[in-house]
Amino acid sequence: MPLRRSSLSTPSLATALAVHAAEEAGAPCLIIKGLVSDAHGLRPARVSADVDLLVSPGSQGKVREVLEKFGWSERPASAVARALISHSWTFSHPRWDVDIDLHWRFPGMLIDDNSAFNNLHARQVELEFAGRSIPCANRPSSILIGALHALRSPGQSPRHEREFLYLRDDVVPSLSAAEQEQLVALARDLGALDTVRPVLQGSPIELPSPTPWGVDPALDRWRERVATSVPRHTVLRHAFAEMSPMERILFLVRAVVGNGTHRASDRAPAAFAGAEAPRSFARRTVAGLSGIAGIFRARRWARQHWRNLMPPGWSGQ
Repeated sequence: MPLRRSSLSTPSLATALAVHAAEEAGAPCLIIKGLVSDAHGLRPARVSADVDLLVSPGSQGKVREVLEKFGWSERPASAVARALISHSWTFSHPRWDVDIDLHWRFPGMLIDDNSAFNNLHARQVELEFAGRSIPCANRPSSILIGALHALRSPGQSPRHEREFLYLRDDVVPSLSAAEQEQLVALARDLGALDTVRPVLQGSPIELPSPTPWGVDPALDRWRERVATSVPRHTVLRHAFAEMSPMERILFLVRAVVGNGTHRASDRAPAAFAGAEAPRSFARRTVAGLSGIAGIFRARRWARQHWRNLMPPGWSGQ
């Protein structure tokens, strides 16, 4: 019997719709974060601005087609945003005041995407939203997902630190010994034992020694991201390194001059015409130079604190 957790709020209705889209596409799925974290008591209850749908890797294209059939469309994204976000798409609808984030992988889980999804999906629980049973991440999975989400974007919002500290200082210590063992085992199964290590400080369970710096490139990239107040700079640096020479030129032109399509999250001007163009160019150039300096600071911090890395300035660092 699924546990009833929500009334007919807009987020709960959008949750049911997102799962229906995945089912119509034949895609195994889970709802993560948001209302699920509220249901598990992992954060102070608040109104969610989006629904996070995690689907099996490779099925996201079919789910996208169904959402588009239902009238949802991907939010426009700049070249910078597209290079930055490689794990999800965000969809909006003119008659809905919430977004649907369609995920096929979750950053910080360093095993292959299919294995990560299968581990989470095998542990699913059913919660009731909008009058129907919804497959959701269970409580241990949600603890790790919440910690990874906060750590990967430390400068995005002050609440990320608050929610992380609540998980570390209140939730994890309150778990039974068996539950803590399950949490550590899940982190190991997801290839996330090093990436979520900071939240496991609240557990008395002895953890294996952390993987040293320089052994796992994916882990070192994660550490650099956690160590910078603007994680996009580190992510863009690694994305840029994998581009061909021509792709780099096109990317720089679009990133600095603009390609006419920008999300609010890019903090980019809405237009690049007329008198605004020189000012936009100057602002973005200065921001880019500042970002380069931030990348080197983050790399230095990560190399110094890799054993138990938390974002600079956070409590407990």
